[in-house]
Amino acid sequence: MRLLITGGAGFIGSHLAERALAHGAEVVILDNLAANYDPALKQANVELVRMRAARAGAGFRFVRGDVRNGELLDRLFARHRFTHVAHLAGLPGVRPSLAEPRRYLEANVAGTVAVFEAIRRHGAGVERVVVASSSSVYGAQPGPWREDLPPAPLSPYAASKAAAEQFARTYQRMLGIGVTCLRYFTVYGPRQRPDMAIARFTARALAGQPIPVFGDVHSRRDYTEVGDAVRGTWAALCEPGADFQVYNLGSGRPVTLKELIDALGRVLHRPIALDLQPPSPGDAPATWADITRARQRLGYHPRTALEEGLRRYVGWVRWHLPVGRGEGRAARGAGNHVRRGLQRRETNGR
Repeated sequence: MRLLITGGAGFIGSHLAERALAHGAEVVILDNLAANYDPALKQANVELVRMRAARAGAGFRFVRGDVRNGELLDRLFARHRFTHVAHLAGLPGVRPSLAEPRRYLEANVAGTVAVFEAIRRHGAGVERVVVASSSSVYGAQPGPWREDLPPAPLSPYAASKAAAEQFARTYQRMLGIGVTCLRYFTVYGPRQRPDMAIARFTARALAGQPIPVFGDVHSRRDYTEVGDAVRGTWAALCEPGADFQVYNLGSGRPVTLKELIDALGRVLHRPIALDLQPPSPGDAPATWADITRARQRLGYHPRTALEEGLRRYVGWVRWHLPVGRGEGRAARGAGNHVRRGLQRRETNGR
């Protein structure tokens, strides 16, 4: 397998790169190291993948660039002759999309089109393309959510993901290759973005600060540990056939926000104070994945319970980003902590 991972310096992408390398794939990461959060953290992810590749003697290359750069994509496809593509690049986040919807249109929709256009020009050997989508496309419909439910987005972010799915379906028909859209459900774990809820909750709790809670503590979310999400992503990449598929990648076991915070408090061995805030527009009151299709077709079986996943994440935070340093200083030192972490077994076991 010759695999291109767009957005591969990020959270899910860097884990996927490691899994692909472990399975003998040649991997190219394309990422522009966007400043939606500190690029030093993404660079640290790349260095970790690079060192793992060197140890395994596997083929790896990192290219810094924008996925919408057609000339760059042309060069990469011509040189590497990819057989598989994991298109994970894009702008995340419901709340920021409310303020800047055009950026989400350009990054998430135009970026997806650019990848498929490069495949149309140079991707004669491409067998399967996986496109990162989101549980946000379901909106506020009652759960559990099956993949055949019509999209009902509540935010520009969700709308951009729903539109990217439609372009992916259109290009599958045009190109006759395998295309899969993966609807991720609140993926968390080591290396997750610092703006994500569990990361913010953990940072504030470790600093002895109250956790801001927007809306009802009884709202429910389907949380997916990154190892489970990546196993599902790898299975989708390896699926044979020139077809179009959509899969939910979640746990299938939603929990309330109160249950999440209580579990985090047990892992941290400290009480957690709450700062109750009004509900945030664009957020769904509940998310709930029906994972029957992924289980039957991909052999997807999430196996990490929430509290175990939180324990792995908190262990990673304590080792790689020690408490007591500012966010910017922690990011600058992340690469050193990654290199130190390779010299002993990582807390998260991956």
